[in-house]
Parts: sequence; structure tokens; C-alpha cells
Amino acid sequence: MPKVSVIIPVYNAEKYLERCLNSVCGQTLKDIEIICVNDFSSDNSLQILEEYSKKFLNLKIINLEKNHGESGARNAGLALVSGEYLAFVDNDDEIDLIFYEKLYEKAKENDADIVKGRAVEIEYSGKKHIIDRPQESKNKFYFMTYWWCAIYKKSLIFENNISFSRTHILGADLLFLNEALIVAKNFYAVNDVYYHYYRREDSGDSKILSE
Repeated sequence: MPKVSVIIPVYNAEKYLERCLNSVCGQTLKDIEIICVNDFSSDNSLQILEEYSKKFLNLKIINLEKNHGESGARNAGLALVSGEYLAFVDNDDEIDLIFYEKLYEKAKENDADIVKGRAVEIEYSGKKHIIDRPQESKNKFYFMTYWWCAIYKKSLIFENNISFSRTHILGADLLFLNEALIVAKNFYAVNDVYYHYYRREDSGDSKILSE
């Protein structure tokens, strides 16, 4: 059983996919499973994934034959995970190379259902700033909305039938987080590792929606 299974939904990400893969494939925690779900990309994303799968034997590709959206792609990855803990990285983001080693270490020390790191936002201009609270805490209500900067115990997710809603255009990730937090008994937040969230003008959370 891998210590951590990382799910990466991939859709038309050729411009930034290598940055993401380099950070995940280069983790100091070697016993990880990387599941990349190609969500019917029309660019060179699949070719990039195939090249990385030749170099990193722990990288698996799920190639969807039609577009399922981020929630559908993440659920497809969830169906195949085998790790003790689960994690998610968006195809345009990156993580510190020690990210999963540190989170897994704290998870085992505290028998935690969820362990979160911190998040850094990179604005359109390239300016960086930390976007979450600095406390090192066991209080799960210090977990803000940045759900992707954590690992989740697989048994917590599967025993409670938690997955990503496909009926919500935006916000399915926050539903996932809140469902997990409600049932989690042990939680831990650490201060010194970071998930790097790149804001893009064409991303879903940058769009201005109608009423």
C-alpha cells in the first residue's frame, strides 16, 4: 500500500503541466502513487503524461474518452486509489518537494484523519502571498477553504462515501472538504510546507458568474 495517493485531474494543461508533475514526481516521500486523469484533453497533455509515465513508474494515467469535468475526473481517480492517504493537486499548481513527507509524518504521529499544510497564492502578476492562517493546531475549524493543501485518510473518505458532486459547476471541492471535516475525528495543521496555488484568468474560480 502506498503511503499517499495523489490525484491530478488534467485538462488542456500543456502550458503548465510539467511544472506540476515535476513537483509531485520529485517528492522526498518516494512511496506515493500518482494518478493522472486525462479529461479528454485536446492539446498535448496526454503526450506529456505518457512521457512522465515512462520515467516514473509510480505514475498512472487514466484516459477518459469524453470530458467529465474536474469532479468527474477526480472521482475517476478516487475509484483506483490504493494509498493509505489521499491527496489532490490541480494541474496548474505545484507543491514543495517535502510536502507529502511532512504531512504524512504528522499524520502518523497524531493518528490524524486529515493533515493540512499551508497555501501560497501566486497572482496574475507573479506576486506571491500566504493565504491561510499560520497556527499549528489540532482544531479542524482552522482549516480554511484551501482543501487541496491536505492529505485525507482513505478510510475516512471511503467509509463515509465522500466524493465530488457533479451537479455543481463550482464548489464541489468545498462540499468534499466540509463532508470530510464533519466526520474527521483527528485533525492536524502544520506551518512549514506549502501548496502553491497559481491563479489564472481563465480558471473556474476566476470567472464572474451571472446571477
